[in-house]
Amino acid sequence: MDFLANEGFQIVTHATGDRGVHEALNAYKKSGAAAGVRHRIEHIETLQPTDLPRFAAEGVIASMQPQRMMWVEPDRSDNWSRRLGAERCDRAFPLRDILETGATVTLGSDWPVARYDWREGMAAAQLRRAPGHPDRAPYDDQVVDALTALHGYTSQLALTVGDQDRLGKLEPGFLADITVMGEDPVVVAPDDLMANPVVLTVVGGEVVFRGSTLES
Repeated sequence: MDFLANEGFQIVTHATGDRGVHEALNAYKKSGAAAGVRHRIEHIETLQPTDLPRFAAEGVIASMQPQRMMWVEPDRSDNWSRRLGAERCDRAFPLRDILETGATVTLGSDWPVARYDWREGMAAAQLRRAPGHPDRAPYDDQVVDALTALHGYTSQLALTVGDQDRLGKLEPGFLADITVMGEDPVVVAPDDLMANPVVLTVVGGEVVFRGSTLES
């Protein structure tokens, strides 16, 4: 790791549990990073409270997958919760807590472990449950608002790969990678996001998909 860090590589570590996250943070701190490079930890399903502020303080990117929250039962009867125990479950998937420290948090699906549809992930980030199941109570209070969730799948991703000068925004000089929805995903109720149709997809300025609902 020291060699890769010294050579300017961004290092990405998969760590789900609190010990794994702790050791990854320690390793990054020891190895350092080249100018302009920020290392990243994937998953972060649970972590020690003392490690919470370290992402922002040490410049480590937190990459999280909101869909994983959908698999946790509110009564903690699921296999994941039973194996972790109540104490770790109380600090599970700390999406909002990490964001509130000022850390960069990027969102994804970890496909093929979970579905790659960002609409489902954006809904799960707001609900802490699967969309379309309003009868299920949220697992806890780690929900985020719609705009924050959208940034997690767009501008924050650009920061994550170190290409924020070309990706993640609709601005002159940026790559024209655009998805147009039938309705504004920030306004649509998260339970209805999966039904929000994609009407146009543009990659590098080229139209690669045009839905039947798009007017000429």
